[in-house]
Amino acid sequence: MKNKTIGVISSILIILYFVFVVFFDVFSHGFFSNAKDFSQIPSGERNNPISMISSDSSFSFVPQVDHFSGFDLYFFTVPSNDGEVQMIISDNDGQIVDIITINLKKLSNNEWYKVKTNKELKKGKQYVVVFSSNMRIEELPSFLKVREDFLPEGITKGNIFIGFAYKKSTFSFNTKLLLGLFILGAYCAIIGSCSCSVVIKQRLAIVSLFLLLTALLSWNYLFNSMDSTNDVHRVFQQDSESLVTDRILAEQQGLEMIDSQFGLGHIDSSYKSQYGLQGKVFRHIARLFDKTEAISNLYLLCSLITAGTFVFLVFLIDIKYNRLMACSFLITFWLSPWIVNFARNLFWVEFTWFIPMVIGLFCSIHIDSKGIRIGCFVCSYIAIAGKCLCGYEYISTIMMGLVAFLVIDLLLAIVEKDKKKALLLFKTVLWFIVMALAGFATAILFHAPLRGNGSILEGIRHIIQEDVLRRTNGGDLNNYNPVYWDSLNASIWETCCKYFHFSTEIITGISGNLFPLLCIVPLVVFAIDIKNKKSNYESIFLYGYFFLATISWFCLAKSHSYIHTHMNYVLWYFGFVQTCLYIISEKIIGFLKRSR
Repeated sequence: MKNKTIGVISSILIILYFVFVVFFDVFSHGFFSNAKDFSQIPSGERNNPISMISSDSSFSFVPQVDHFSGFDLYFFTVPSNDGEVQMIISDNDGQIVDIITINLKKLSNNEWYKVKTNKELKKGKQYVVVFSSNMRIEELPSFLKVREDFLPEGITKGNIFIGFAYKKSTFSFNTKLLLGLFILGAYCAIIGSCSCSVVIKQRLAIVSLFLLLTALLSWNYLFNSMDSTNDVHRVFQQDSESLVTDRILAEQQGLEMIDSQFGLGHIDSSYKSQYGLQGKVFRHIARLFDKTEAISNLYLLCSLITAGTFVFLVFLIDIKYNRLMACSFLITFWLSPWIVNFARNLFWVEFTWFIPMVIGLFCSIHIDSKGIRIGCFVCSYIAIAGKCLCGYEYISTIMMGLVAFLVIDLLLAIVEKDKKKALLLFKTVLWFIVMALAGFATAILFHAPLRGNGSILEGIRHIIQEDVLRRTNGGDLNNYNPVYWDSLNASIWETCCKYFHFSTEIITGISGNLFPLLCIVPLVVFAIDIKNKKSNYESIFLYGYFFLATISWFCLAKSHSYIHTHMNYVLWYFGFVQTCLYIISEKIIGFLKRSR
């Protein structure tokens, strides 16, 4: 009976939250006016007074958004009189909605006077306002008559200089949705604990944890709430992101875009270095939202997908390895300033980097199932093609991430001399490589005709000459702007060395100065284990493989990496930092257990 009561109360509370907070948005605050700036009115047009209770002072309007709060009235002249004037608000049917009394003593010349209404004026419905007085007043204040340019949005009749005020929602849509995820996750946990079925308990526990962790990561990706020192979060890679947002804003304003077949670019130019799939997709999704909220809602969507991808990856690591490694990945995804900064970015779409890793890890867990292997091959082709259509950056690291856990299993099978398993893993890895290359080639076949004005071969030539060579080891320096010469001349060793000097914290609370130590300590651990003949080959392979996966891009795209030190540190988080934290934590925990 007690469990049933708890379940009913929890259900009622969550329904109340979604009804009143999410749908009806009952929490609002403030008095925010949309009045135009008086100083913008030409001085020659400031000599048109309208008496306060004349017929010319009445006006009609339609609230443009919810939570209408009142009016900003600009009084042009205010004689020294006592008395009161009533502001009568009626609907289209002539029904009086509100009567507001204005004390003339409180008014001043050439100043705004704020008038609040406590009545609910509905968005999209027309209202009429008339001023009147039942007192004999010798001289009345006057409003200023202005052109339509200086009238607030929503006025349908009348031309007095006024503004409309609205309350703001206390909780933004993003906040309400994420709080809803937290509450829904807690609700699943409560309902699961009240269930008598063990299976239902377990399933609801998993759902609850997934929702809670997704909400936790998404919250940090949107608001950067865990790291006050990360002061670039809101503007990180804003120049790149504008290639997406400018197209969305141009479409909202009805402006014609140049080279619209490319998904990215500014109003007057296109970004041709990639196909721009993310720009095309986000532009379509933006049409579903209100213009003022489209970009922030896209941030939310991108953050949620990225967080969900990471949580799924953490769950799979917990299944394949252990809880400690899963926690190492989770903490890194939660607290890394680089992961956080990229997570919501509409240009970089960070989740496309890690979906291939999720696919490969899932396949490694179900390696004995032929059907799952084939399904994962198809998914890897789609994932790599999608990533390349959104951009080719970091593709060597991403492809290595796709087969990371399979290669480590293959190496372990070789060490253990399990020929049958090794052969299966080798074939699986080979198929993944083939499908990844096919996905890459597919993206090129979409992109090349756009670069080559319909010619695939000409497009490929442009991509190689203008994009690939400039980002890798280059070609003839005469073909490139001098700004690229230092990066083209730099050695791979010089480039890689740059990335061992962190410009930020590794994760919140751990100084970037400790990164070399983070790299070295696992090597010391391996040396001690080898000396004691207790080698953990799995940890050695994890460390070595993820290190190579990271520096693969520093080496392959040497020129790109030499220049882009403001962003390429994120490559260390494709498993290497997580593995180092795991190895160190495992040793510390083992030492503490032995000490006890």
